[in-house]
Amino acid sequence: GSADGTREIVESTAAADLRLRLVGVPGSRSSAQAVNAAVAASRGRGLVYTHADDVLAPGCLAALHDALRRYPMAAARLDHRALNPAWTVSFRGIDQTTDVAHWPGGPPWPFGYGNALAARREVHEAVGGWDETVGCAADMDFCFRVARDTGAEPAFVPDAVVRYRHRRTLAGTLRQASAFAVSEMAVQERHRDAWPEPQRSLAVSRIVVRNARRLLVPDAARGRLAPVRTRAALGAW
Repeated sequence: GSADGTREIVESTAAADLRLRLVGVPGSRSSAQAVNAAVAASRGRGLVYTHADDVLAPGCLAALHDALRRYPMAAARLDHRALNPAWTVSFRGIDQTTDVAHWPGGPPWPFGYGNALAARREVHEAVGGWDETVGCAADMDFCFRVARDTGAEPAFVPDAVVRYRHRRTLAGTLRQASAFAVSEMAVQERHRDAWPEPQRSLAVSRIVVRNARRLLVPDAARGRLAPVRTRAALGAW
């Protein structure tokens, strides 16, 4: 649960705006569980998924609302620079800034990041919501299942901007890479028949290393590794 005053902020804002409600999920250990609980408690025909540590830029909700009139799903543009120091941007890269994401070597379906994704209610309900067992890649799994079962794919909406907050430390980035790795294996197992380059024989530890390298080393630097002694140098590398 939140320990940073989020509950108090939401409750005080909701007192002045009856459209806003705080939905508690006691004992939740999964963002997908929180998403499903919020959707179940909501009444709108359009759903916007985001994360508490990210910021929707002015006009983002309006742009996604307009997009859902035309498309069953939509993905906002991620702004990686507004909330983050330059070195984390070098580490993480700038996914979903010009188009929706595709998993390298994965299925043909695109996916949107779960902090910048929107869908019509009927799309969410058609696949039973987000899977609460696959970890932090539940957003990818959700998009894959929607594409597989309904044919709908997220439309990229550049006018809808979400300011994405990165992990601020190397240790935090590596922990995130590890979580991505484990969750990716669960998603790959679910969609094994659609995965052109299955990696079932790879140990999870090797997937962790691969994902850490993907997060920490910019594409241009791969293949020309050099000694790195400071955080700034690692960011430049």
